[in-house]
Amino acid sequence: MLRTALAFLALASPALAESHLPAIVIHDAVIFETTPVAKAAAGYLTITNDSDAPYTLTGIEAGFPRAELHESVMENDVMRMVPRPEGFDIAPGETLSLERGGRHIMFMGLDTQLTDGTEIPATLIFSDEVRIPVTFDVMTMPADPGTLDDGRLAPGMTEQGEMDHSGTEGRPAED
Repeated sequence: MLRTALAFLALASPALAESHLPAIVIHDAVIFETTPVAKAAAGYLTITNDSDAPYTLTGIEAGFPRAELHESVMENDVMRMVPRPEGFDIAPGETLSLERGGRHIMFMGLDTQLTDGTEIPATLIFSDEVRIPVTFDVMTMPADPGTLDDGRLAPGMTEQGEMDHSGTEGRPAED
């Protein structure tokens, strides 16, 4: 289920339109199916900066009360999830992987179960107010969590383990 969105950023700035056509390519946007009572879900994808300019993924908008960039970090032998409002830099020619056990997107305030086959539209926000639409495929967690149903390696599935979500409860939804 490769979903690729190729966005030409020339529309973001007339100067860019005259000099070159930088591109950001988005692959494998996936959210794994949630339980009926889950209030949050993580989103994973890869982003390749095929331009000659650096970009920073600064945020995401989706149809949930909150959507934030996060990173799982090891602190005192405990894996903790921390918000990254400063975003994630993507150098020219580089690929950013948002994956399980590392950098990822958190969708919070779910009021319904996300089920296999559902598509979740969202918008990735980059530096210079560049906005790129993306569709996340909701998939059942495969029996082998390291691969997708078609045998490809799942985003971030090289690391296993639970994440500590403390510090995110009770925070107000952002408009």
